[in-house]
Amino acid sequence: MNKADLIEVLAPRLGGRAAATASVEAIVDVVMREVVAGGSVGISGFGTFESIQRAPRTGRNPRTGEAVAIDATMTPRFRPGTYFKDVVTDPSRLPKDGLAGVRVSVDGGAAAASGAPVSIRRDAQPKTTSASASRAKAAAKAKGHKVSGTPASVRAVPADSATEESRTPPPGRVMTGGEEITMRMISAKKAQLARAKDDQLVAGKTSKKKRKKKGKNTSGGKA
Repeated sequence: MNKADLIEVLAPRLGGRAAATASVEAIVDVVMREVVAGGSVGISGFGTFESIQRAPRTGRNPRTGEAVAIDATMTPRFRPGTYFKDVVTDPSRLPKDGLAGVRVSVDGGAAAASGAPVSIRRDAQPKTTSASASRAKAAAKAKGHKVSGTPASVRAVPADSATEESRTPPPGRVMTGGEEITMRMISAKKAQLARAKDDQLVAGKTSKKKRKKKGKNTSGGKA
């Protein structure tokens, strides 16, 4: 199969001879330019196009038998991949249907329909939770605590008791910064309300005394 034959085979797959010609020309252009630049083009499951340097050596003129010095040269090379060599050795390993570049799995079934060889497909890794988080949740459930997704530093302390003693954290528990600030604010507010209530009581008693004194003075004047 030459270049023209390759284009004819690809034409039905790529939507016409023009598209097949452009595809083949583009692939050849990219491979040649990359190899000439000193790089390599590797196609998984197929092989690698690269350049190698041949060391200086001594050859012989085939007509005269005279020794001829040959300088170091760069030459292109194609290294077939392992899968390519395997299917050439054992053609039965090629899939009967689909693309030959898609490897056949161990159980004989075709590989994924993505067209990518097994060597370059990446299976999705299952998401796993942290072991420490799992142990913490299990311990919380065993103690009867409600597990919440909200960080402890922003969770409010249940307001089921009014006294400061009932708000004291249980032994072995360390209050977080947010909880401590909240408790201080609540205590300050309670103290403020208590002082305001005391001031109202004192003001009320003073007002009653003034009214009683005023009433006595009024009664004495009339008499």
